[in-house]
Amino acid sequence: MELRIFLLADFANIDASNKLNIIGAFNMIGADKFPAVSPPISLVARIAAELGEFGKDRDYNIILYDEDANELGKIEGKFGFPQLKDKQRVSEANLVFSFVGLQLPKPGRYEFRLLVNDALLGVVPLDVVAKSDLP
Repeated sequence: MELRIFLLADFANIDASNKLNIIGAFNMIGADKFPAVSPPISLVARIAAELGEFGKDRDYNIILYDEDANELGKIEGKFGFPQLKDKQRVSEANLVFSFVGLQLPKPGRYEFRLLVNDALLGVVPLDVVAKSDLP
């Protein structure tokens, strides 16, 4: 399998035709004070299947770490790749996770890590800074 997209955005969803919609990709947020509470965040992943990967469920974990590698939260679940239909050449799984009011105890780098069947597939950083330090 191949991780084709892994990012943070202001908003993301999957519409009725399975189209992935992403608005406002970012990797840094500013806070007035700490501990901070995040604005709404969408974490987006698109994973493409390779030959022989159809029809099997996969376990995933999304884990949030702070810069000291302390685990701050975890989401677990399953996903699968749809079977290819006539003339379709690629099977992809779109995953969207929405976070509202995420607790960010201090400024620094945070990481969302995506593990599939216990193997690290991707990492997306989130830098949290004081608003006065924003570029």
